Amino acid sequence: MDADPIIEEVRRIRREYAERFGYDLRAVAADLRKREQQHPGRLVSFPPKPVREKRTAERSRWARSRRSASRRGSARLRSRPNATPCSSRS
Repeated sequence: MDADPIIEEVRRIRREYAERFGYDLRAVAADLRKREQQHPGRLVSFPPKPVREKRTAERSRWARSRRSASRRGSARLRSRPNATPCSSRS
C-alpha cells in the first residue's frame, strides 16, 4: 500500500510539534491551552446537554421484557421433565 502524502504530512507536522517540546505531553497541552486563549473565536462550544434521568434495570422496558421471558422459559422447563437449559448443553 502506497503512503498517502496527506497522512505523511500530518505525521511529520505532529512529530515536529512534539519534538519542539521534547515529547512532553504536559508542555504540549499547555501550549495548546495558551493558543486557545489567544484565539477564542476559533473555538466551538456547544450548550450543555440536558441531564436525562437514568433508567434503572427495574424500570427499563427491556429489563421487564427479559425478566418475563426468563420466567416463561423456566416454567416451560419445569413442565418438561427431561428438559435442560440451553447454557448447559455441550
